[in-house]
Amino acid sequence: KRLSKSAANWAEFYRTWPKHQLDVYRDVKTKSDAFSSKIATLPESLPKIDWEYYRKMVPAAGMVDNFEKQYKALDVAYPSDPDNLKKEIDDHEVEMNKRLEKMMKIVDQMKADAGYMSNAINDLPPADSMTRELCHLYFPGLLFHPDYYHDKHEYPNTKKQREHRKINYNEKALFRYDS
Repeated sequence: KRLSKSAANWAEFYRTWPKHQLDVYRDVKTKSDAFSSKIATLPESLPKIDWEYYRKMVPAAGMVDNFEKQYKALDVAYPSDPDNLKKEIDDHEVEMNKRLEKMMKIVDQMKADAGYMSNAINDLPPADSMTRELCHLYFPGLLFHPDYYHDKHEYPNTKKQREHRKINYNEKALFRYDS
C-alpha cells in the first residue's frame, strides 16, 4: 500500500516548533522529504525476475529452480505486536497528555502571577522616593514588619552598637513568619 502524502502535519509542527530550533525543523523536514521522494521513485512491487535467463546461464542443474521456489515462497509479513506494546505506548501517551494539561495550567497560573507582579512593579513609585513603610505597603509578605525596623538593619550592626544605642530588640518578633 502506497501513501500519496506524508502522514505528518508539517504545518502544525512548524507552528508548535520552538522558534530557536527552526534549523533543526528544516533538517528534519528535508530528511523526511528525501525519504518520501526516494520511496516514491521505487516500484510498488518487486521487479519480475527472468528465471529462464538464469536457467540458461547457471550451469548447476536445479539451482535456479530451487531459488525460484524459495523466492516465490518468501512472504514478508507485516510486523505484529505480540506483546501489545502499541497499547502500552497509547496508554502512556494518554497519561502524559493528562500530566501536560496539569503542567500547562500551572504554567498559565505562573504567567498570570508574573504579569500581576510585573504590573505591580511598573506601578511602584521611583526608588529614590520609596520608604520602608511604602515597601511594606506594596510588598506586605516580603518585608519585615515596619514596627520592628528601628536601626537594626543599618550597617554596621554589632551587639556593641546595639547596646550603645540602648535599643531593646525582641529577636523573635523581627520576623513575621517565625513561630
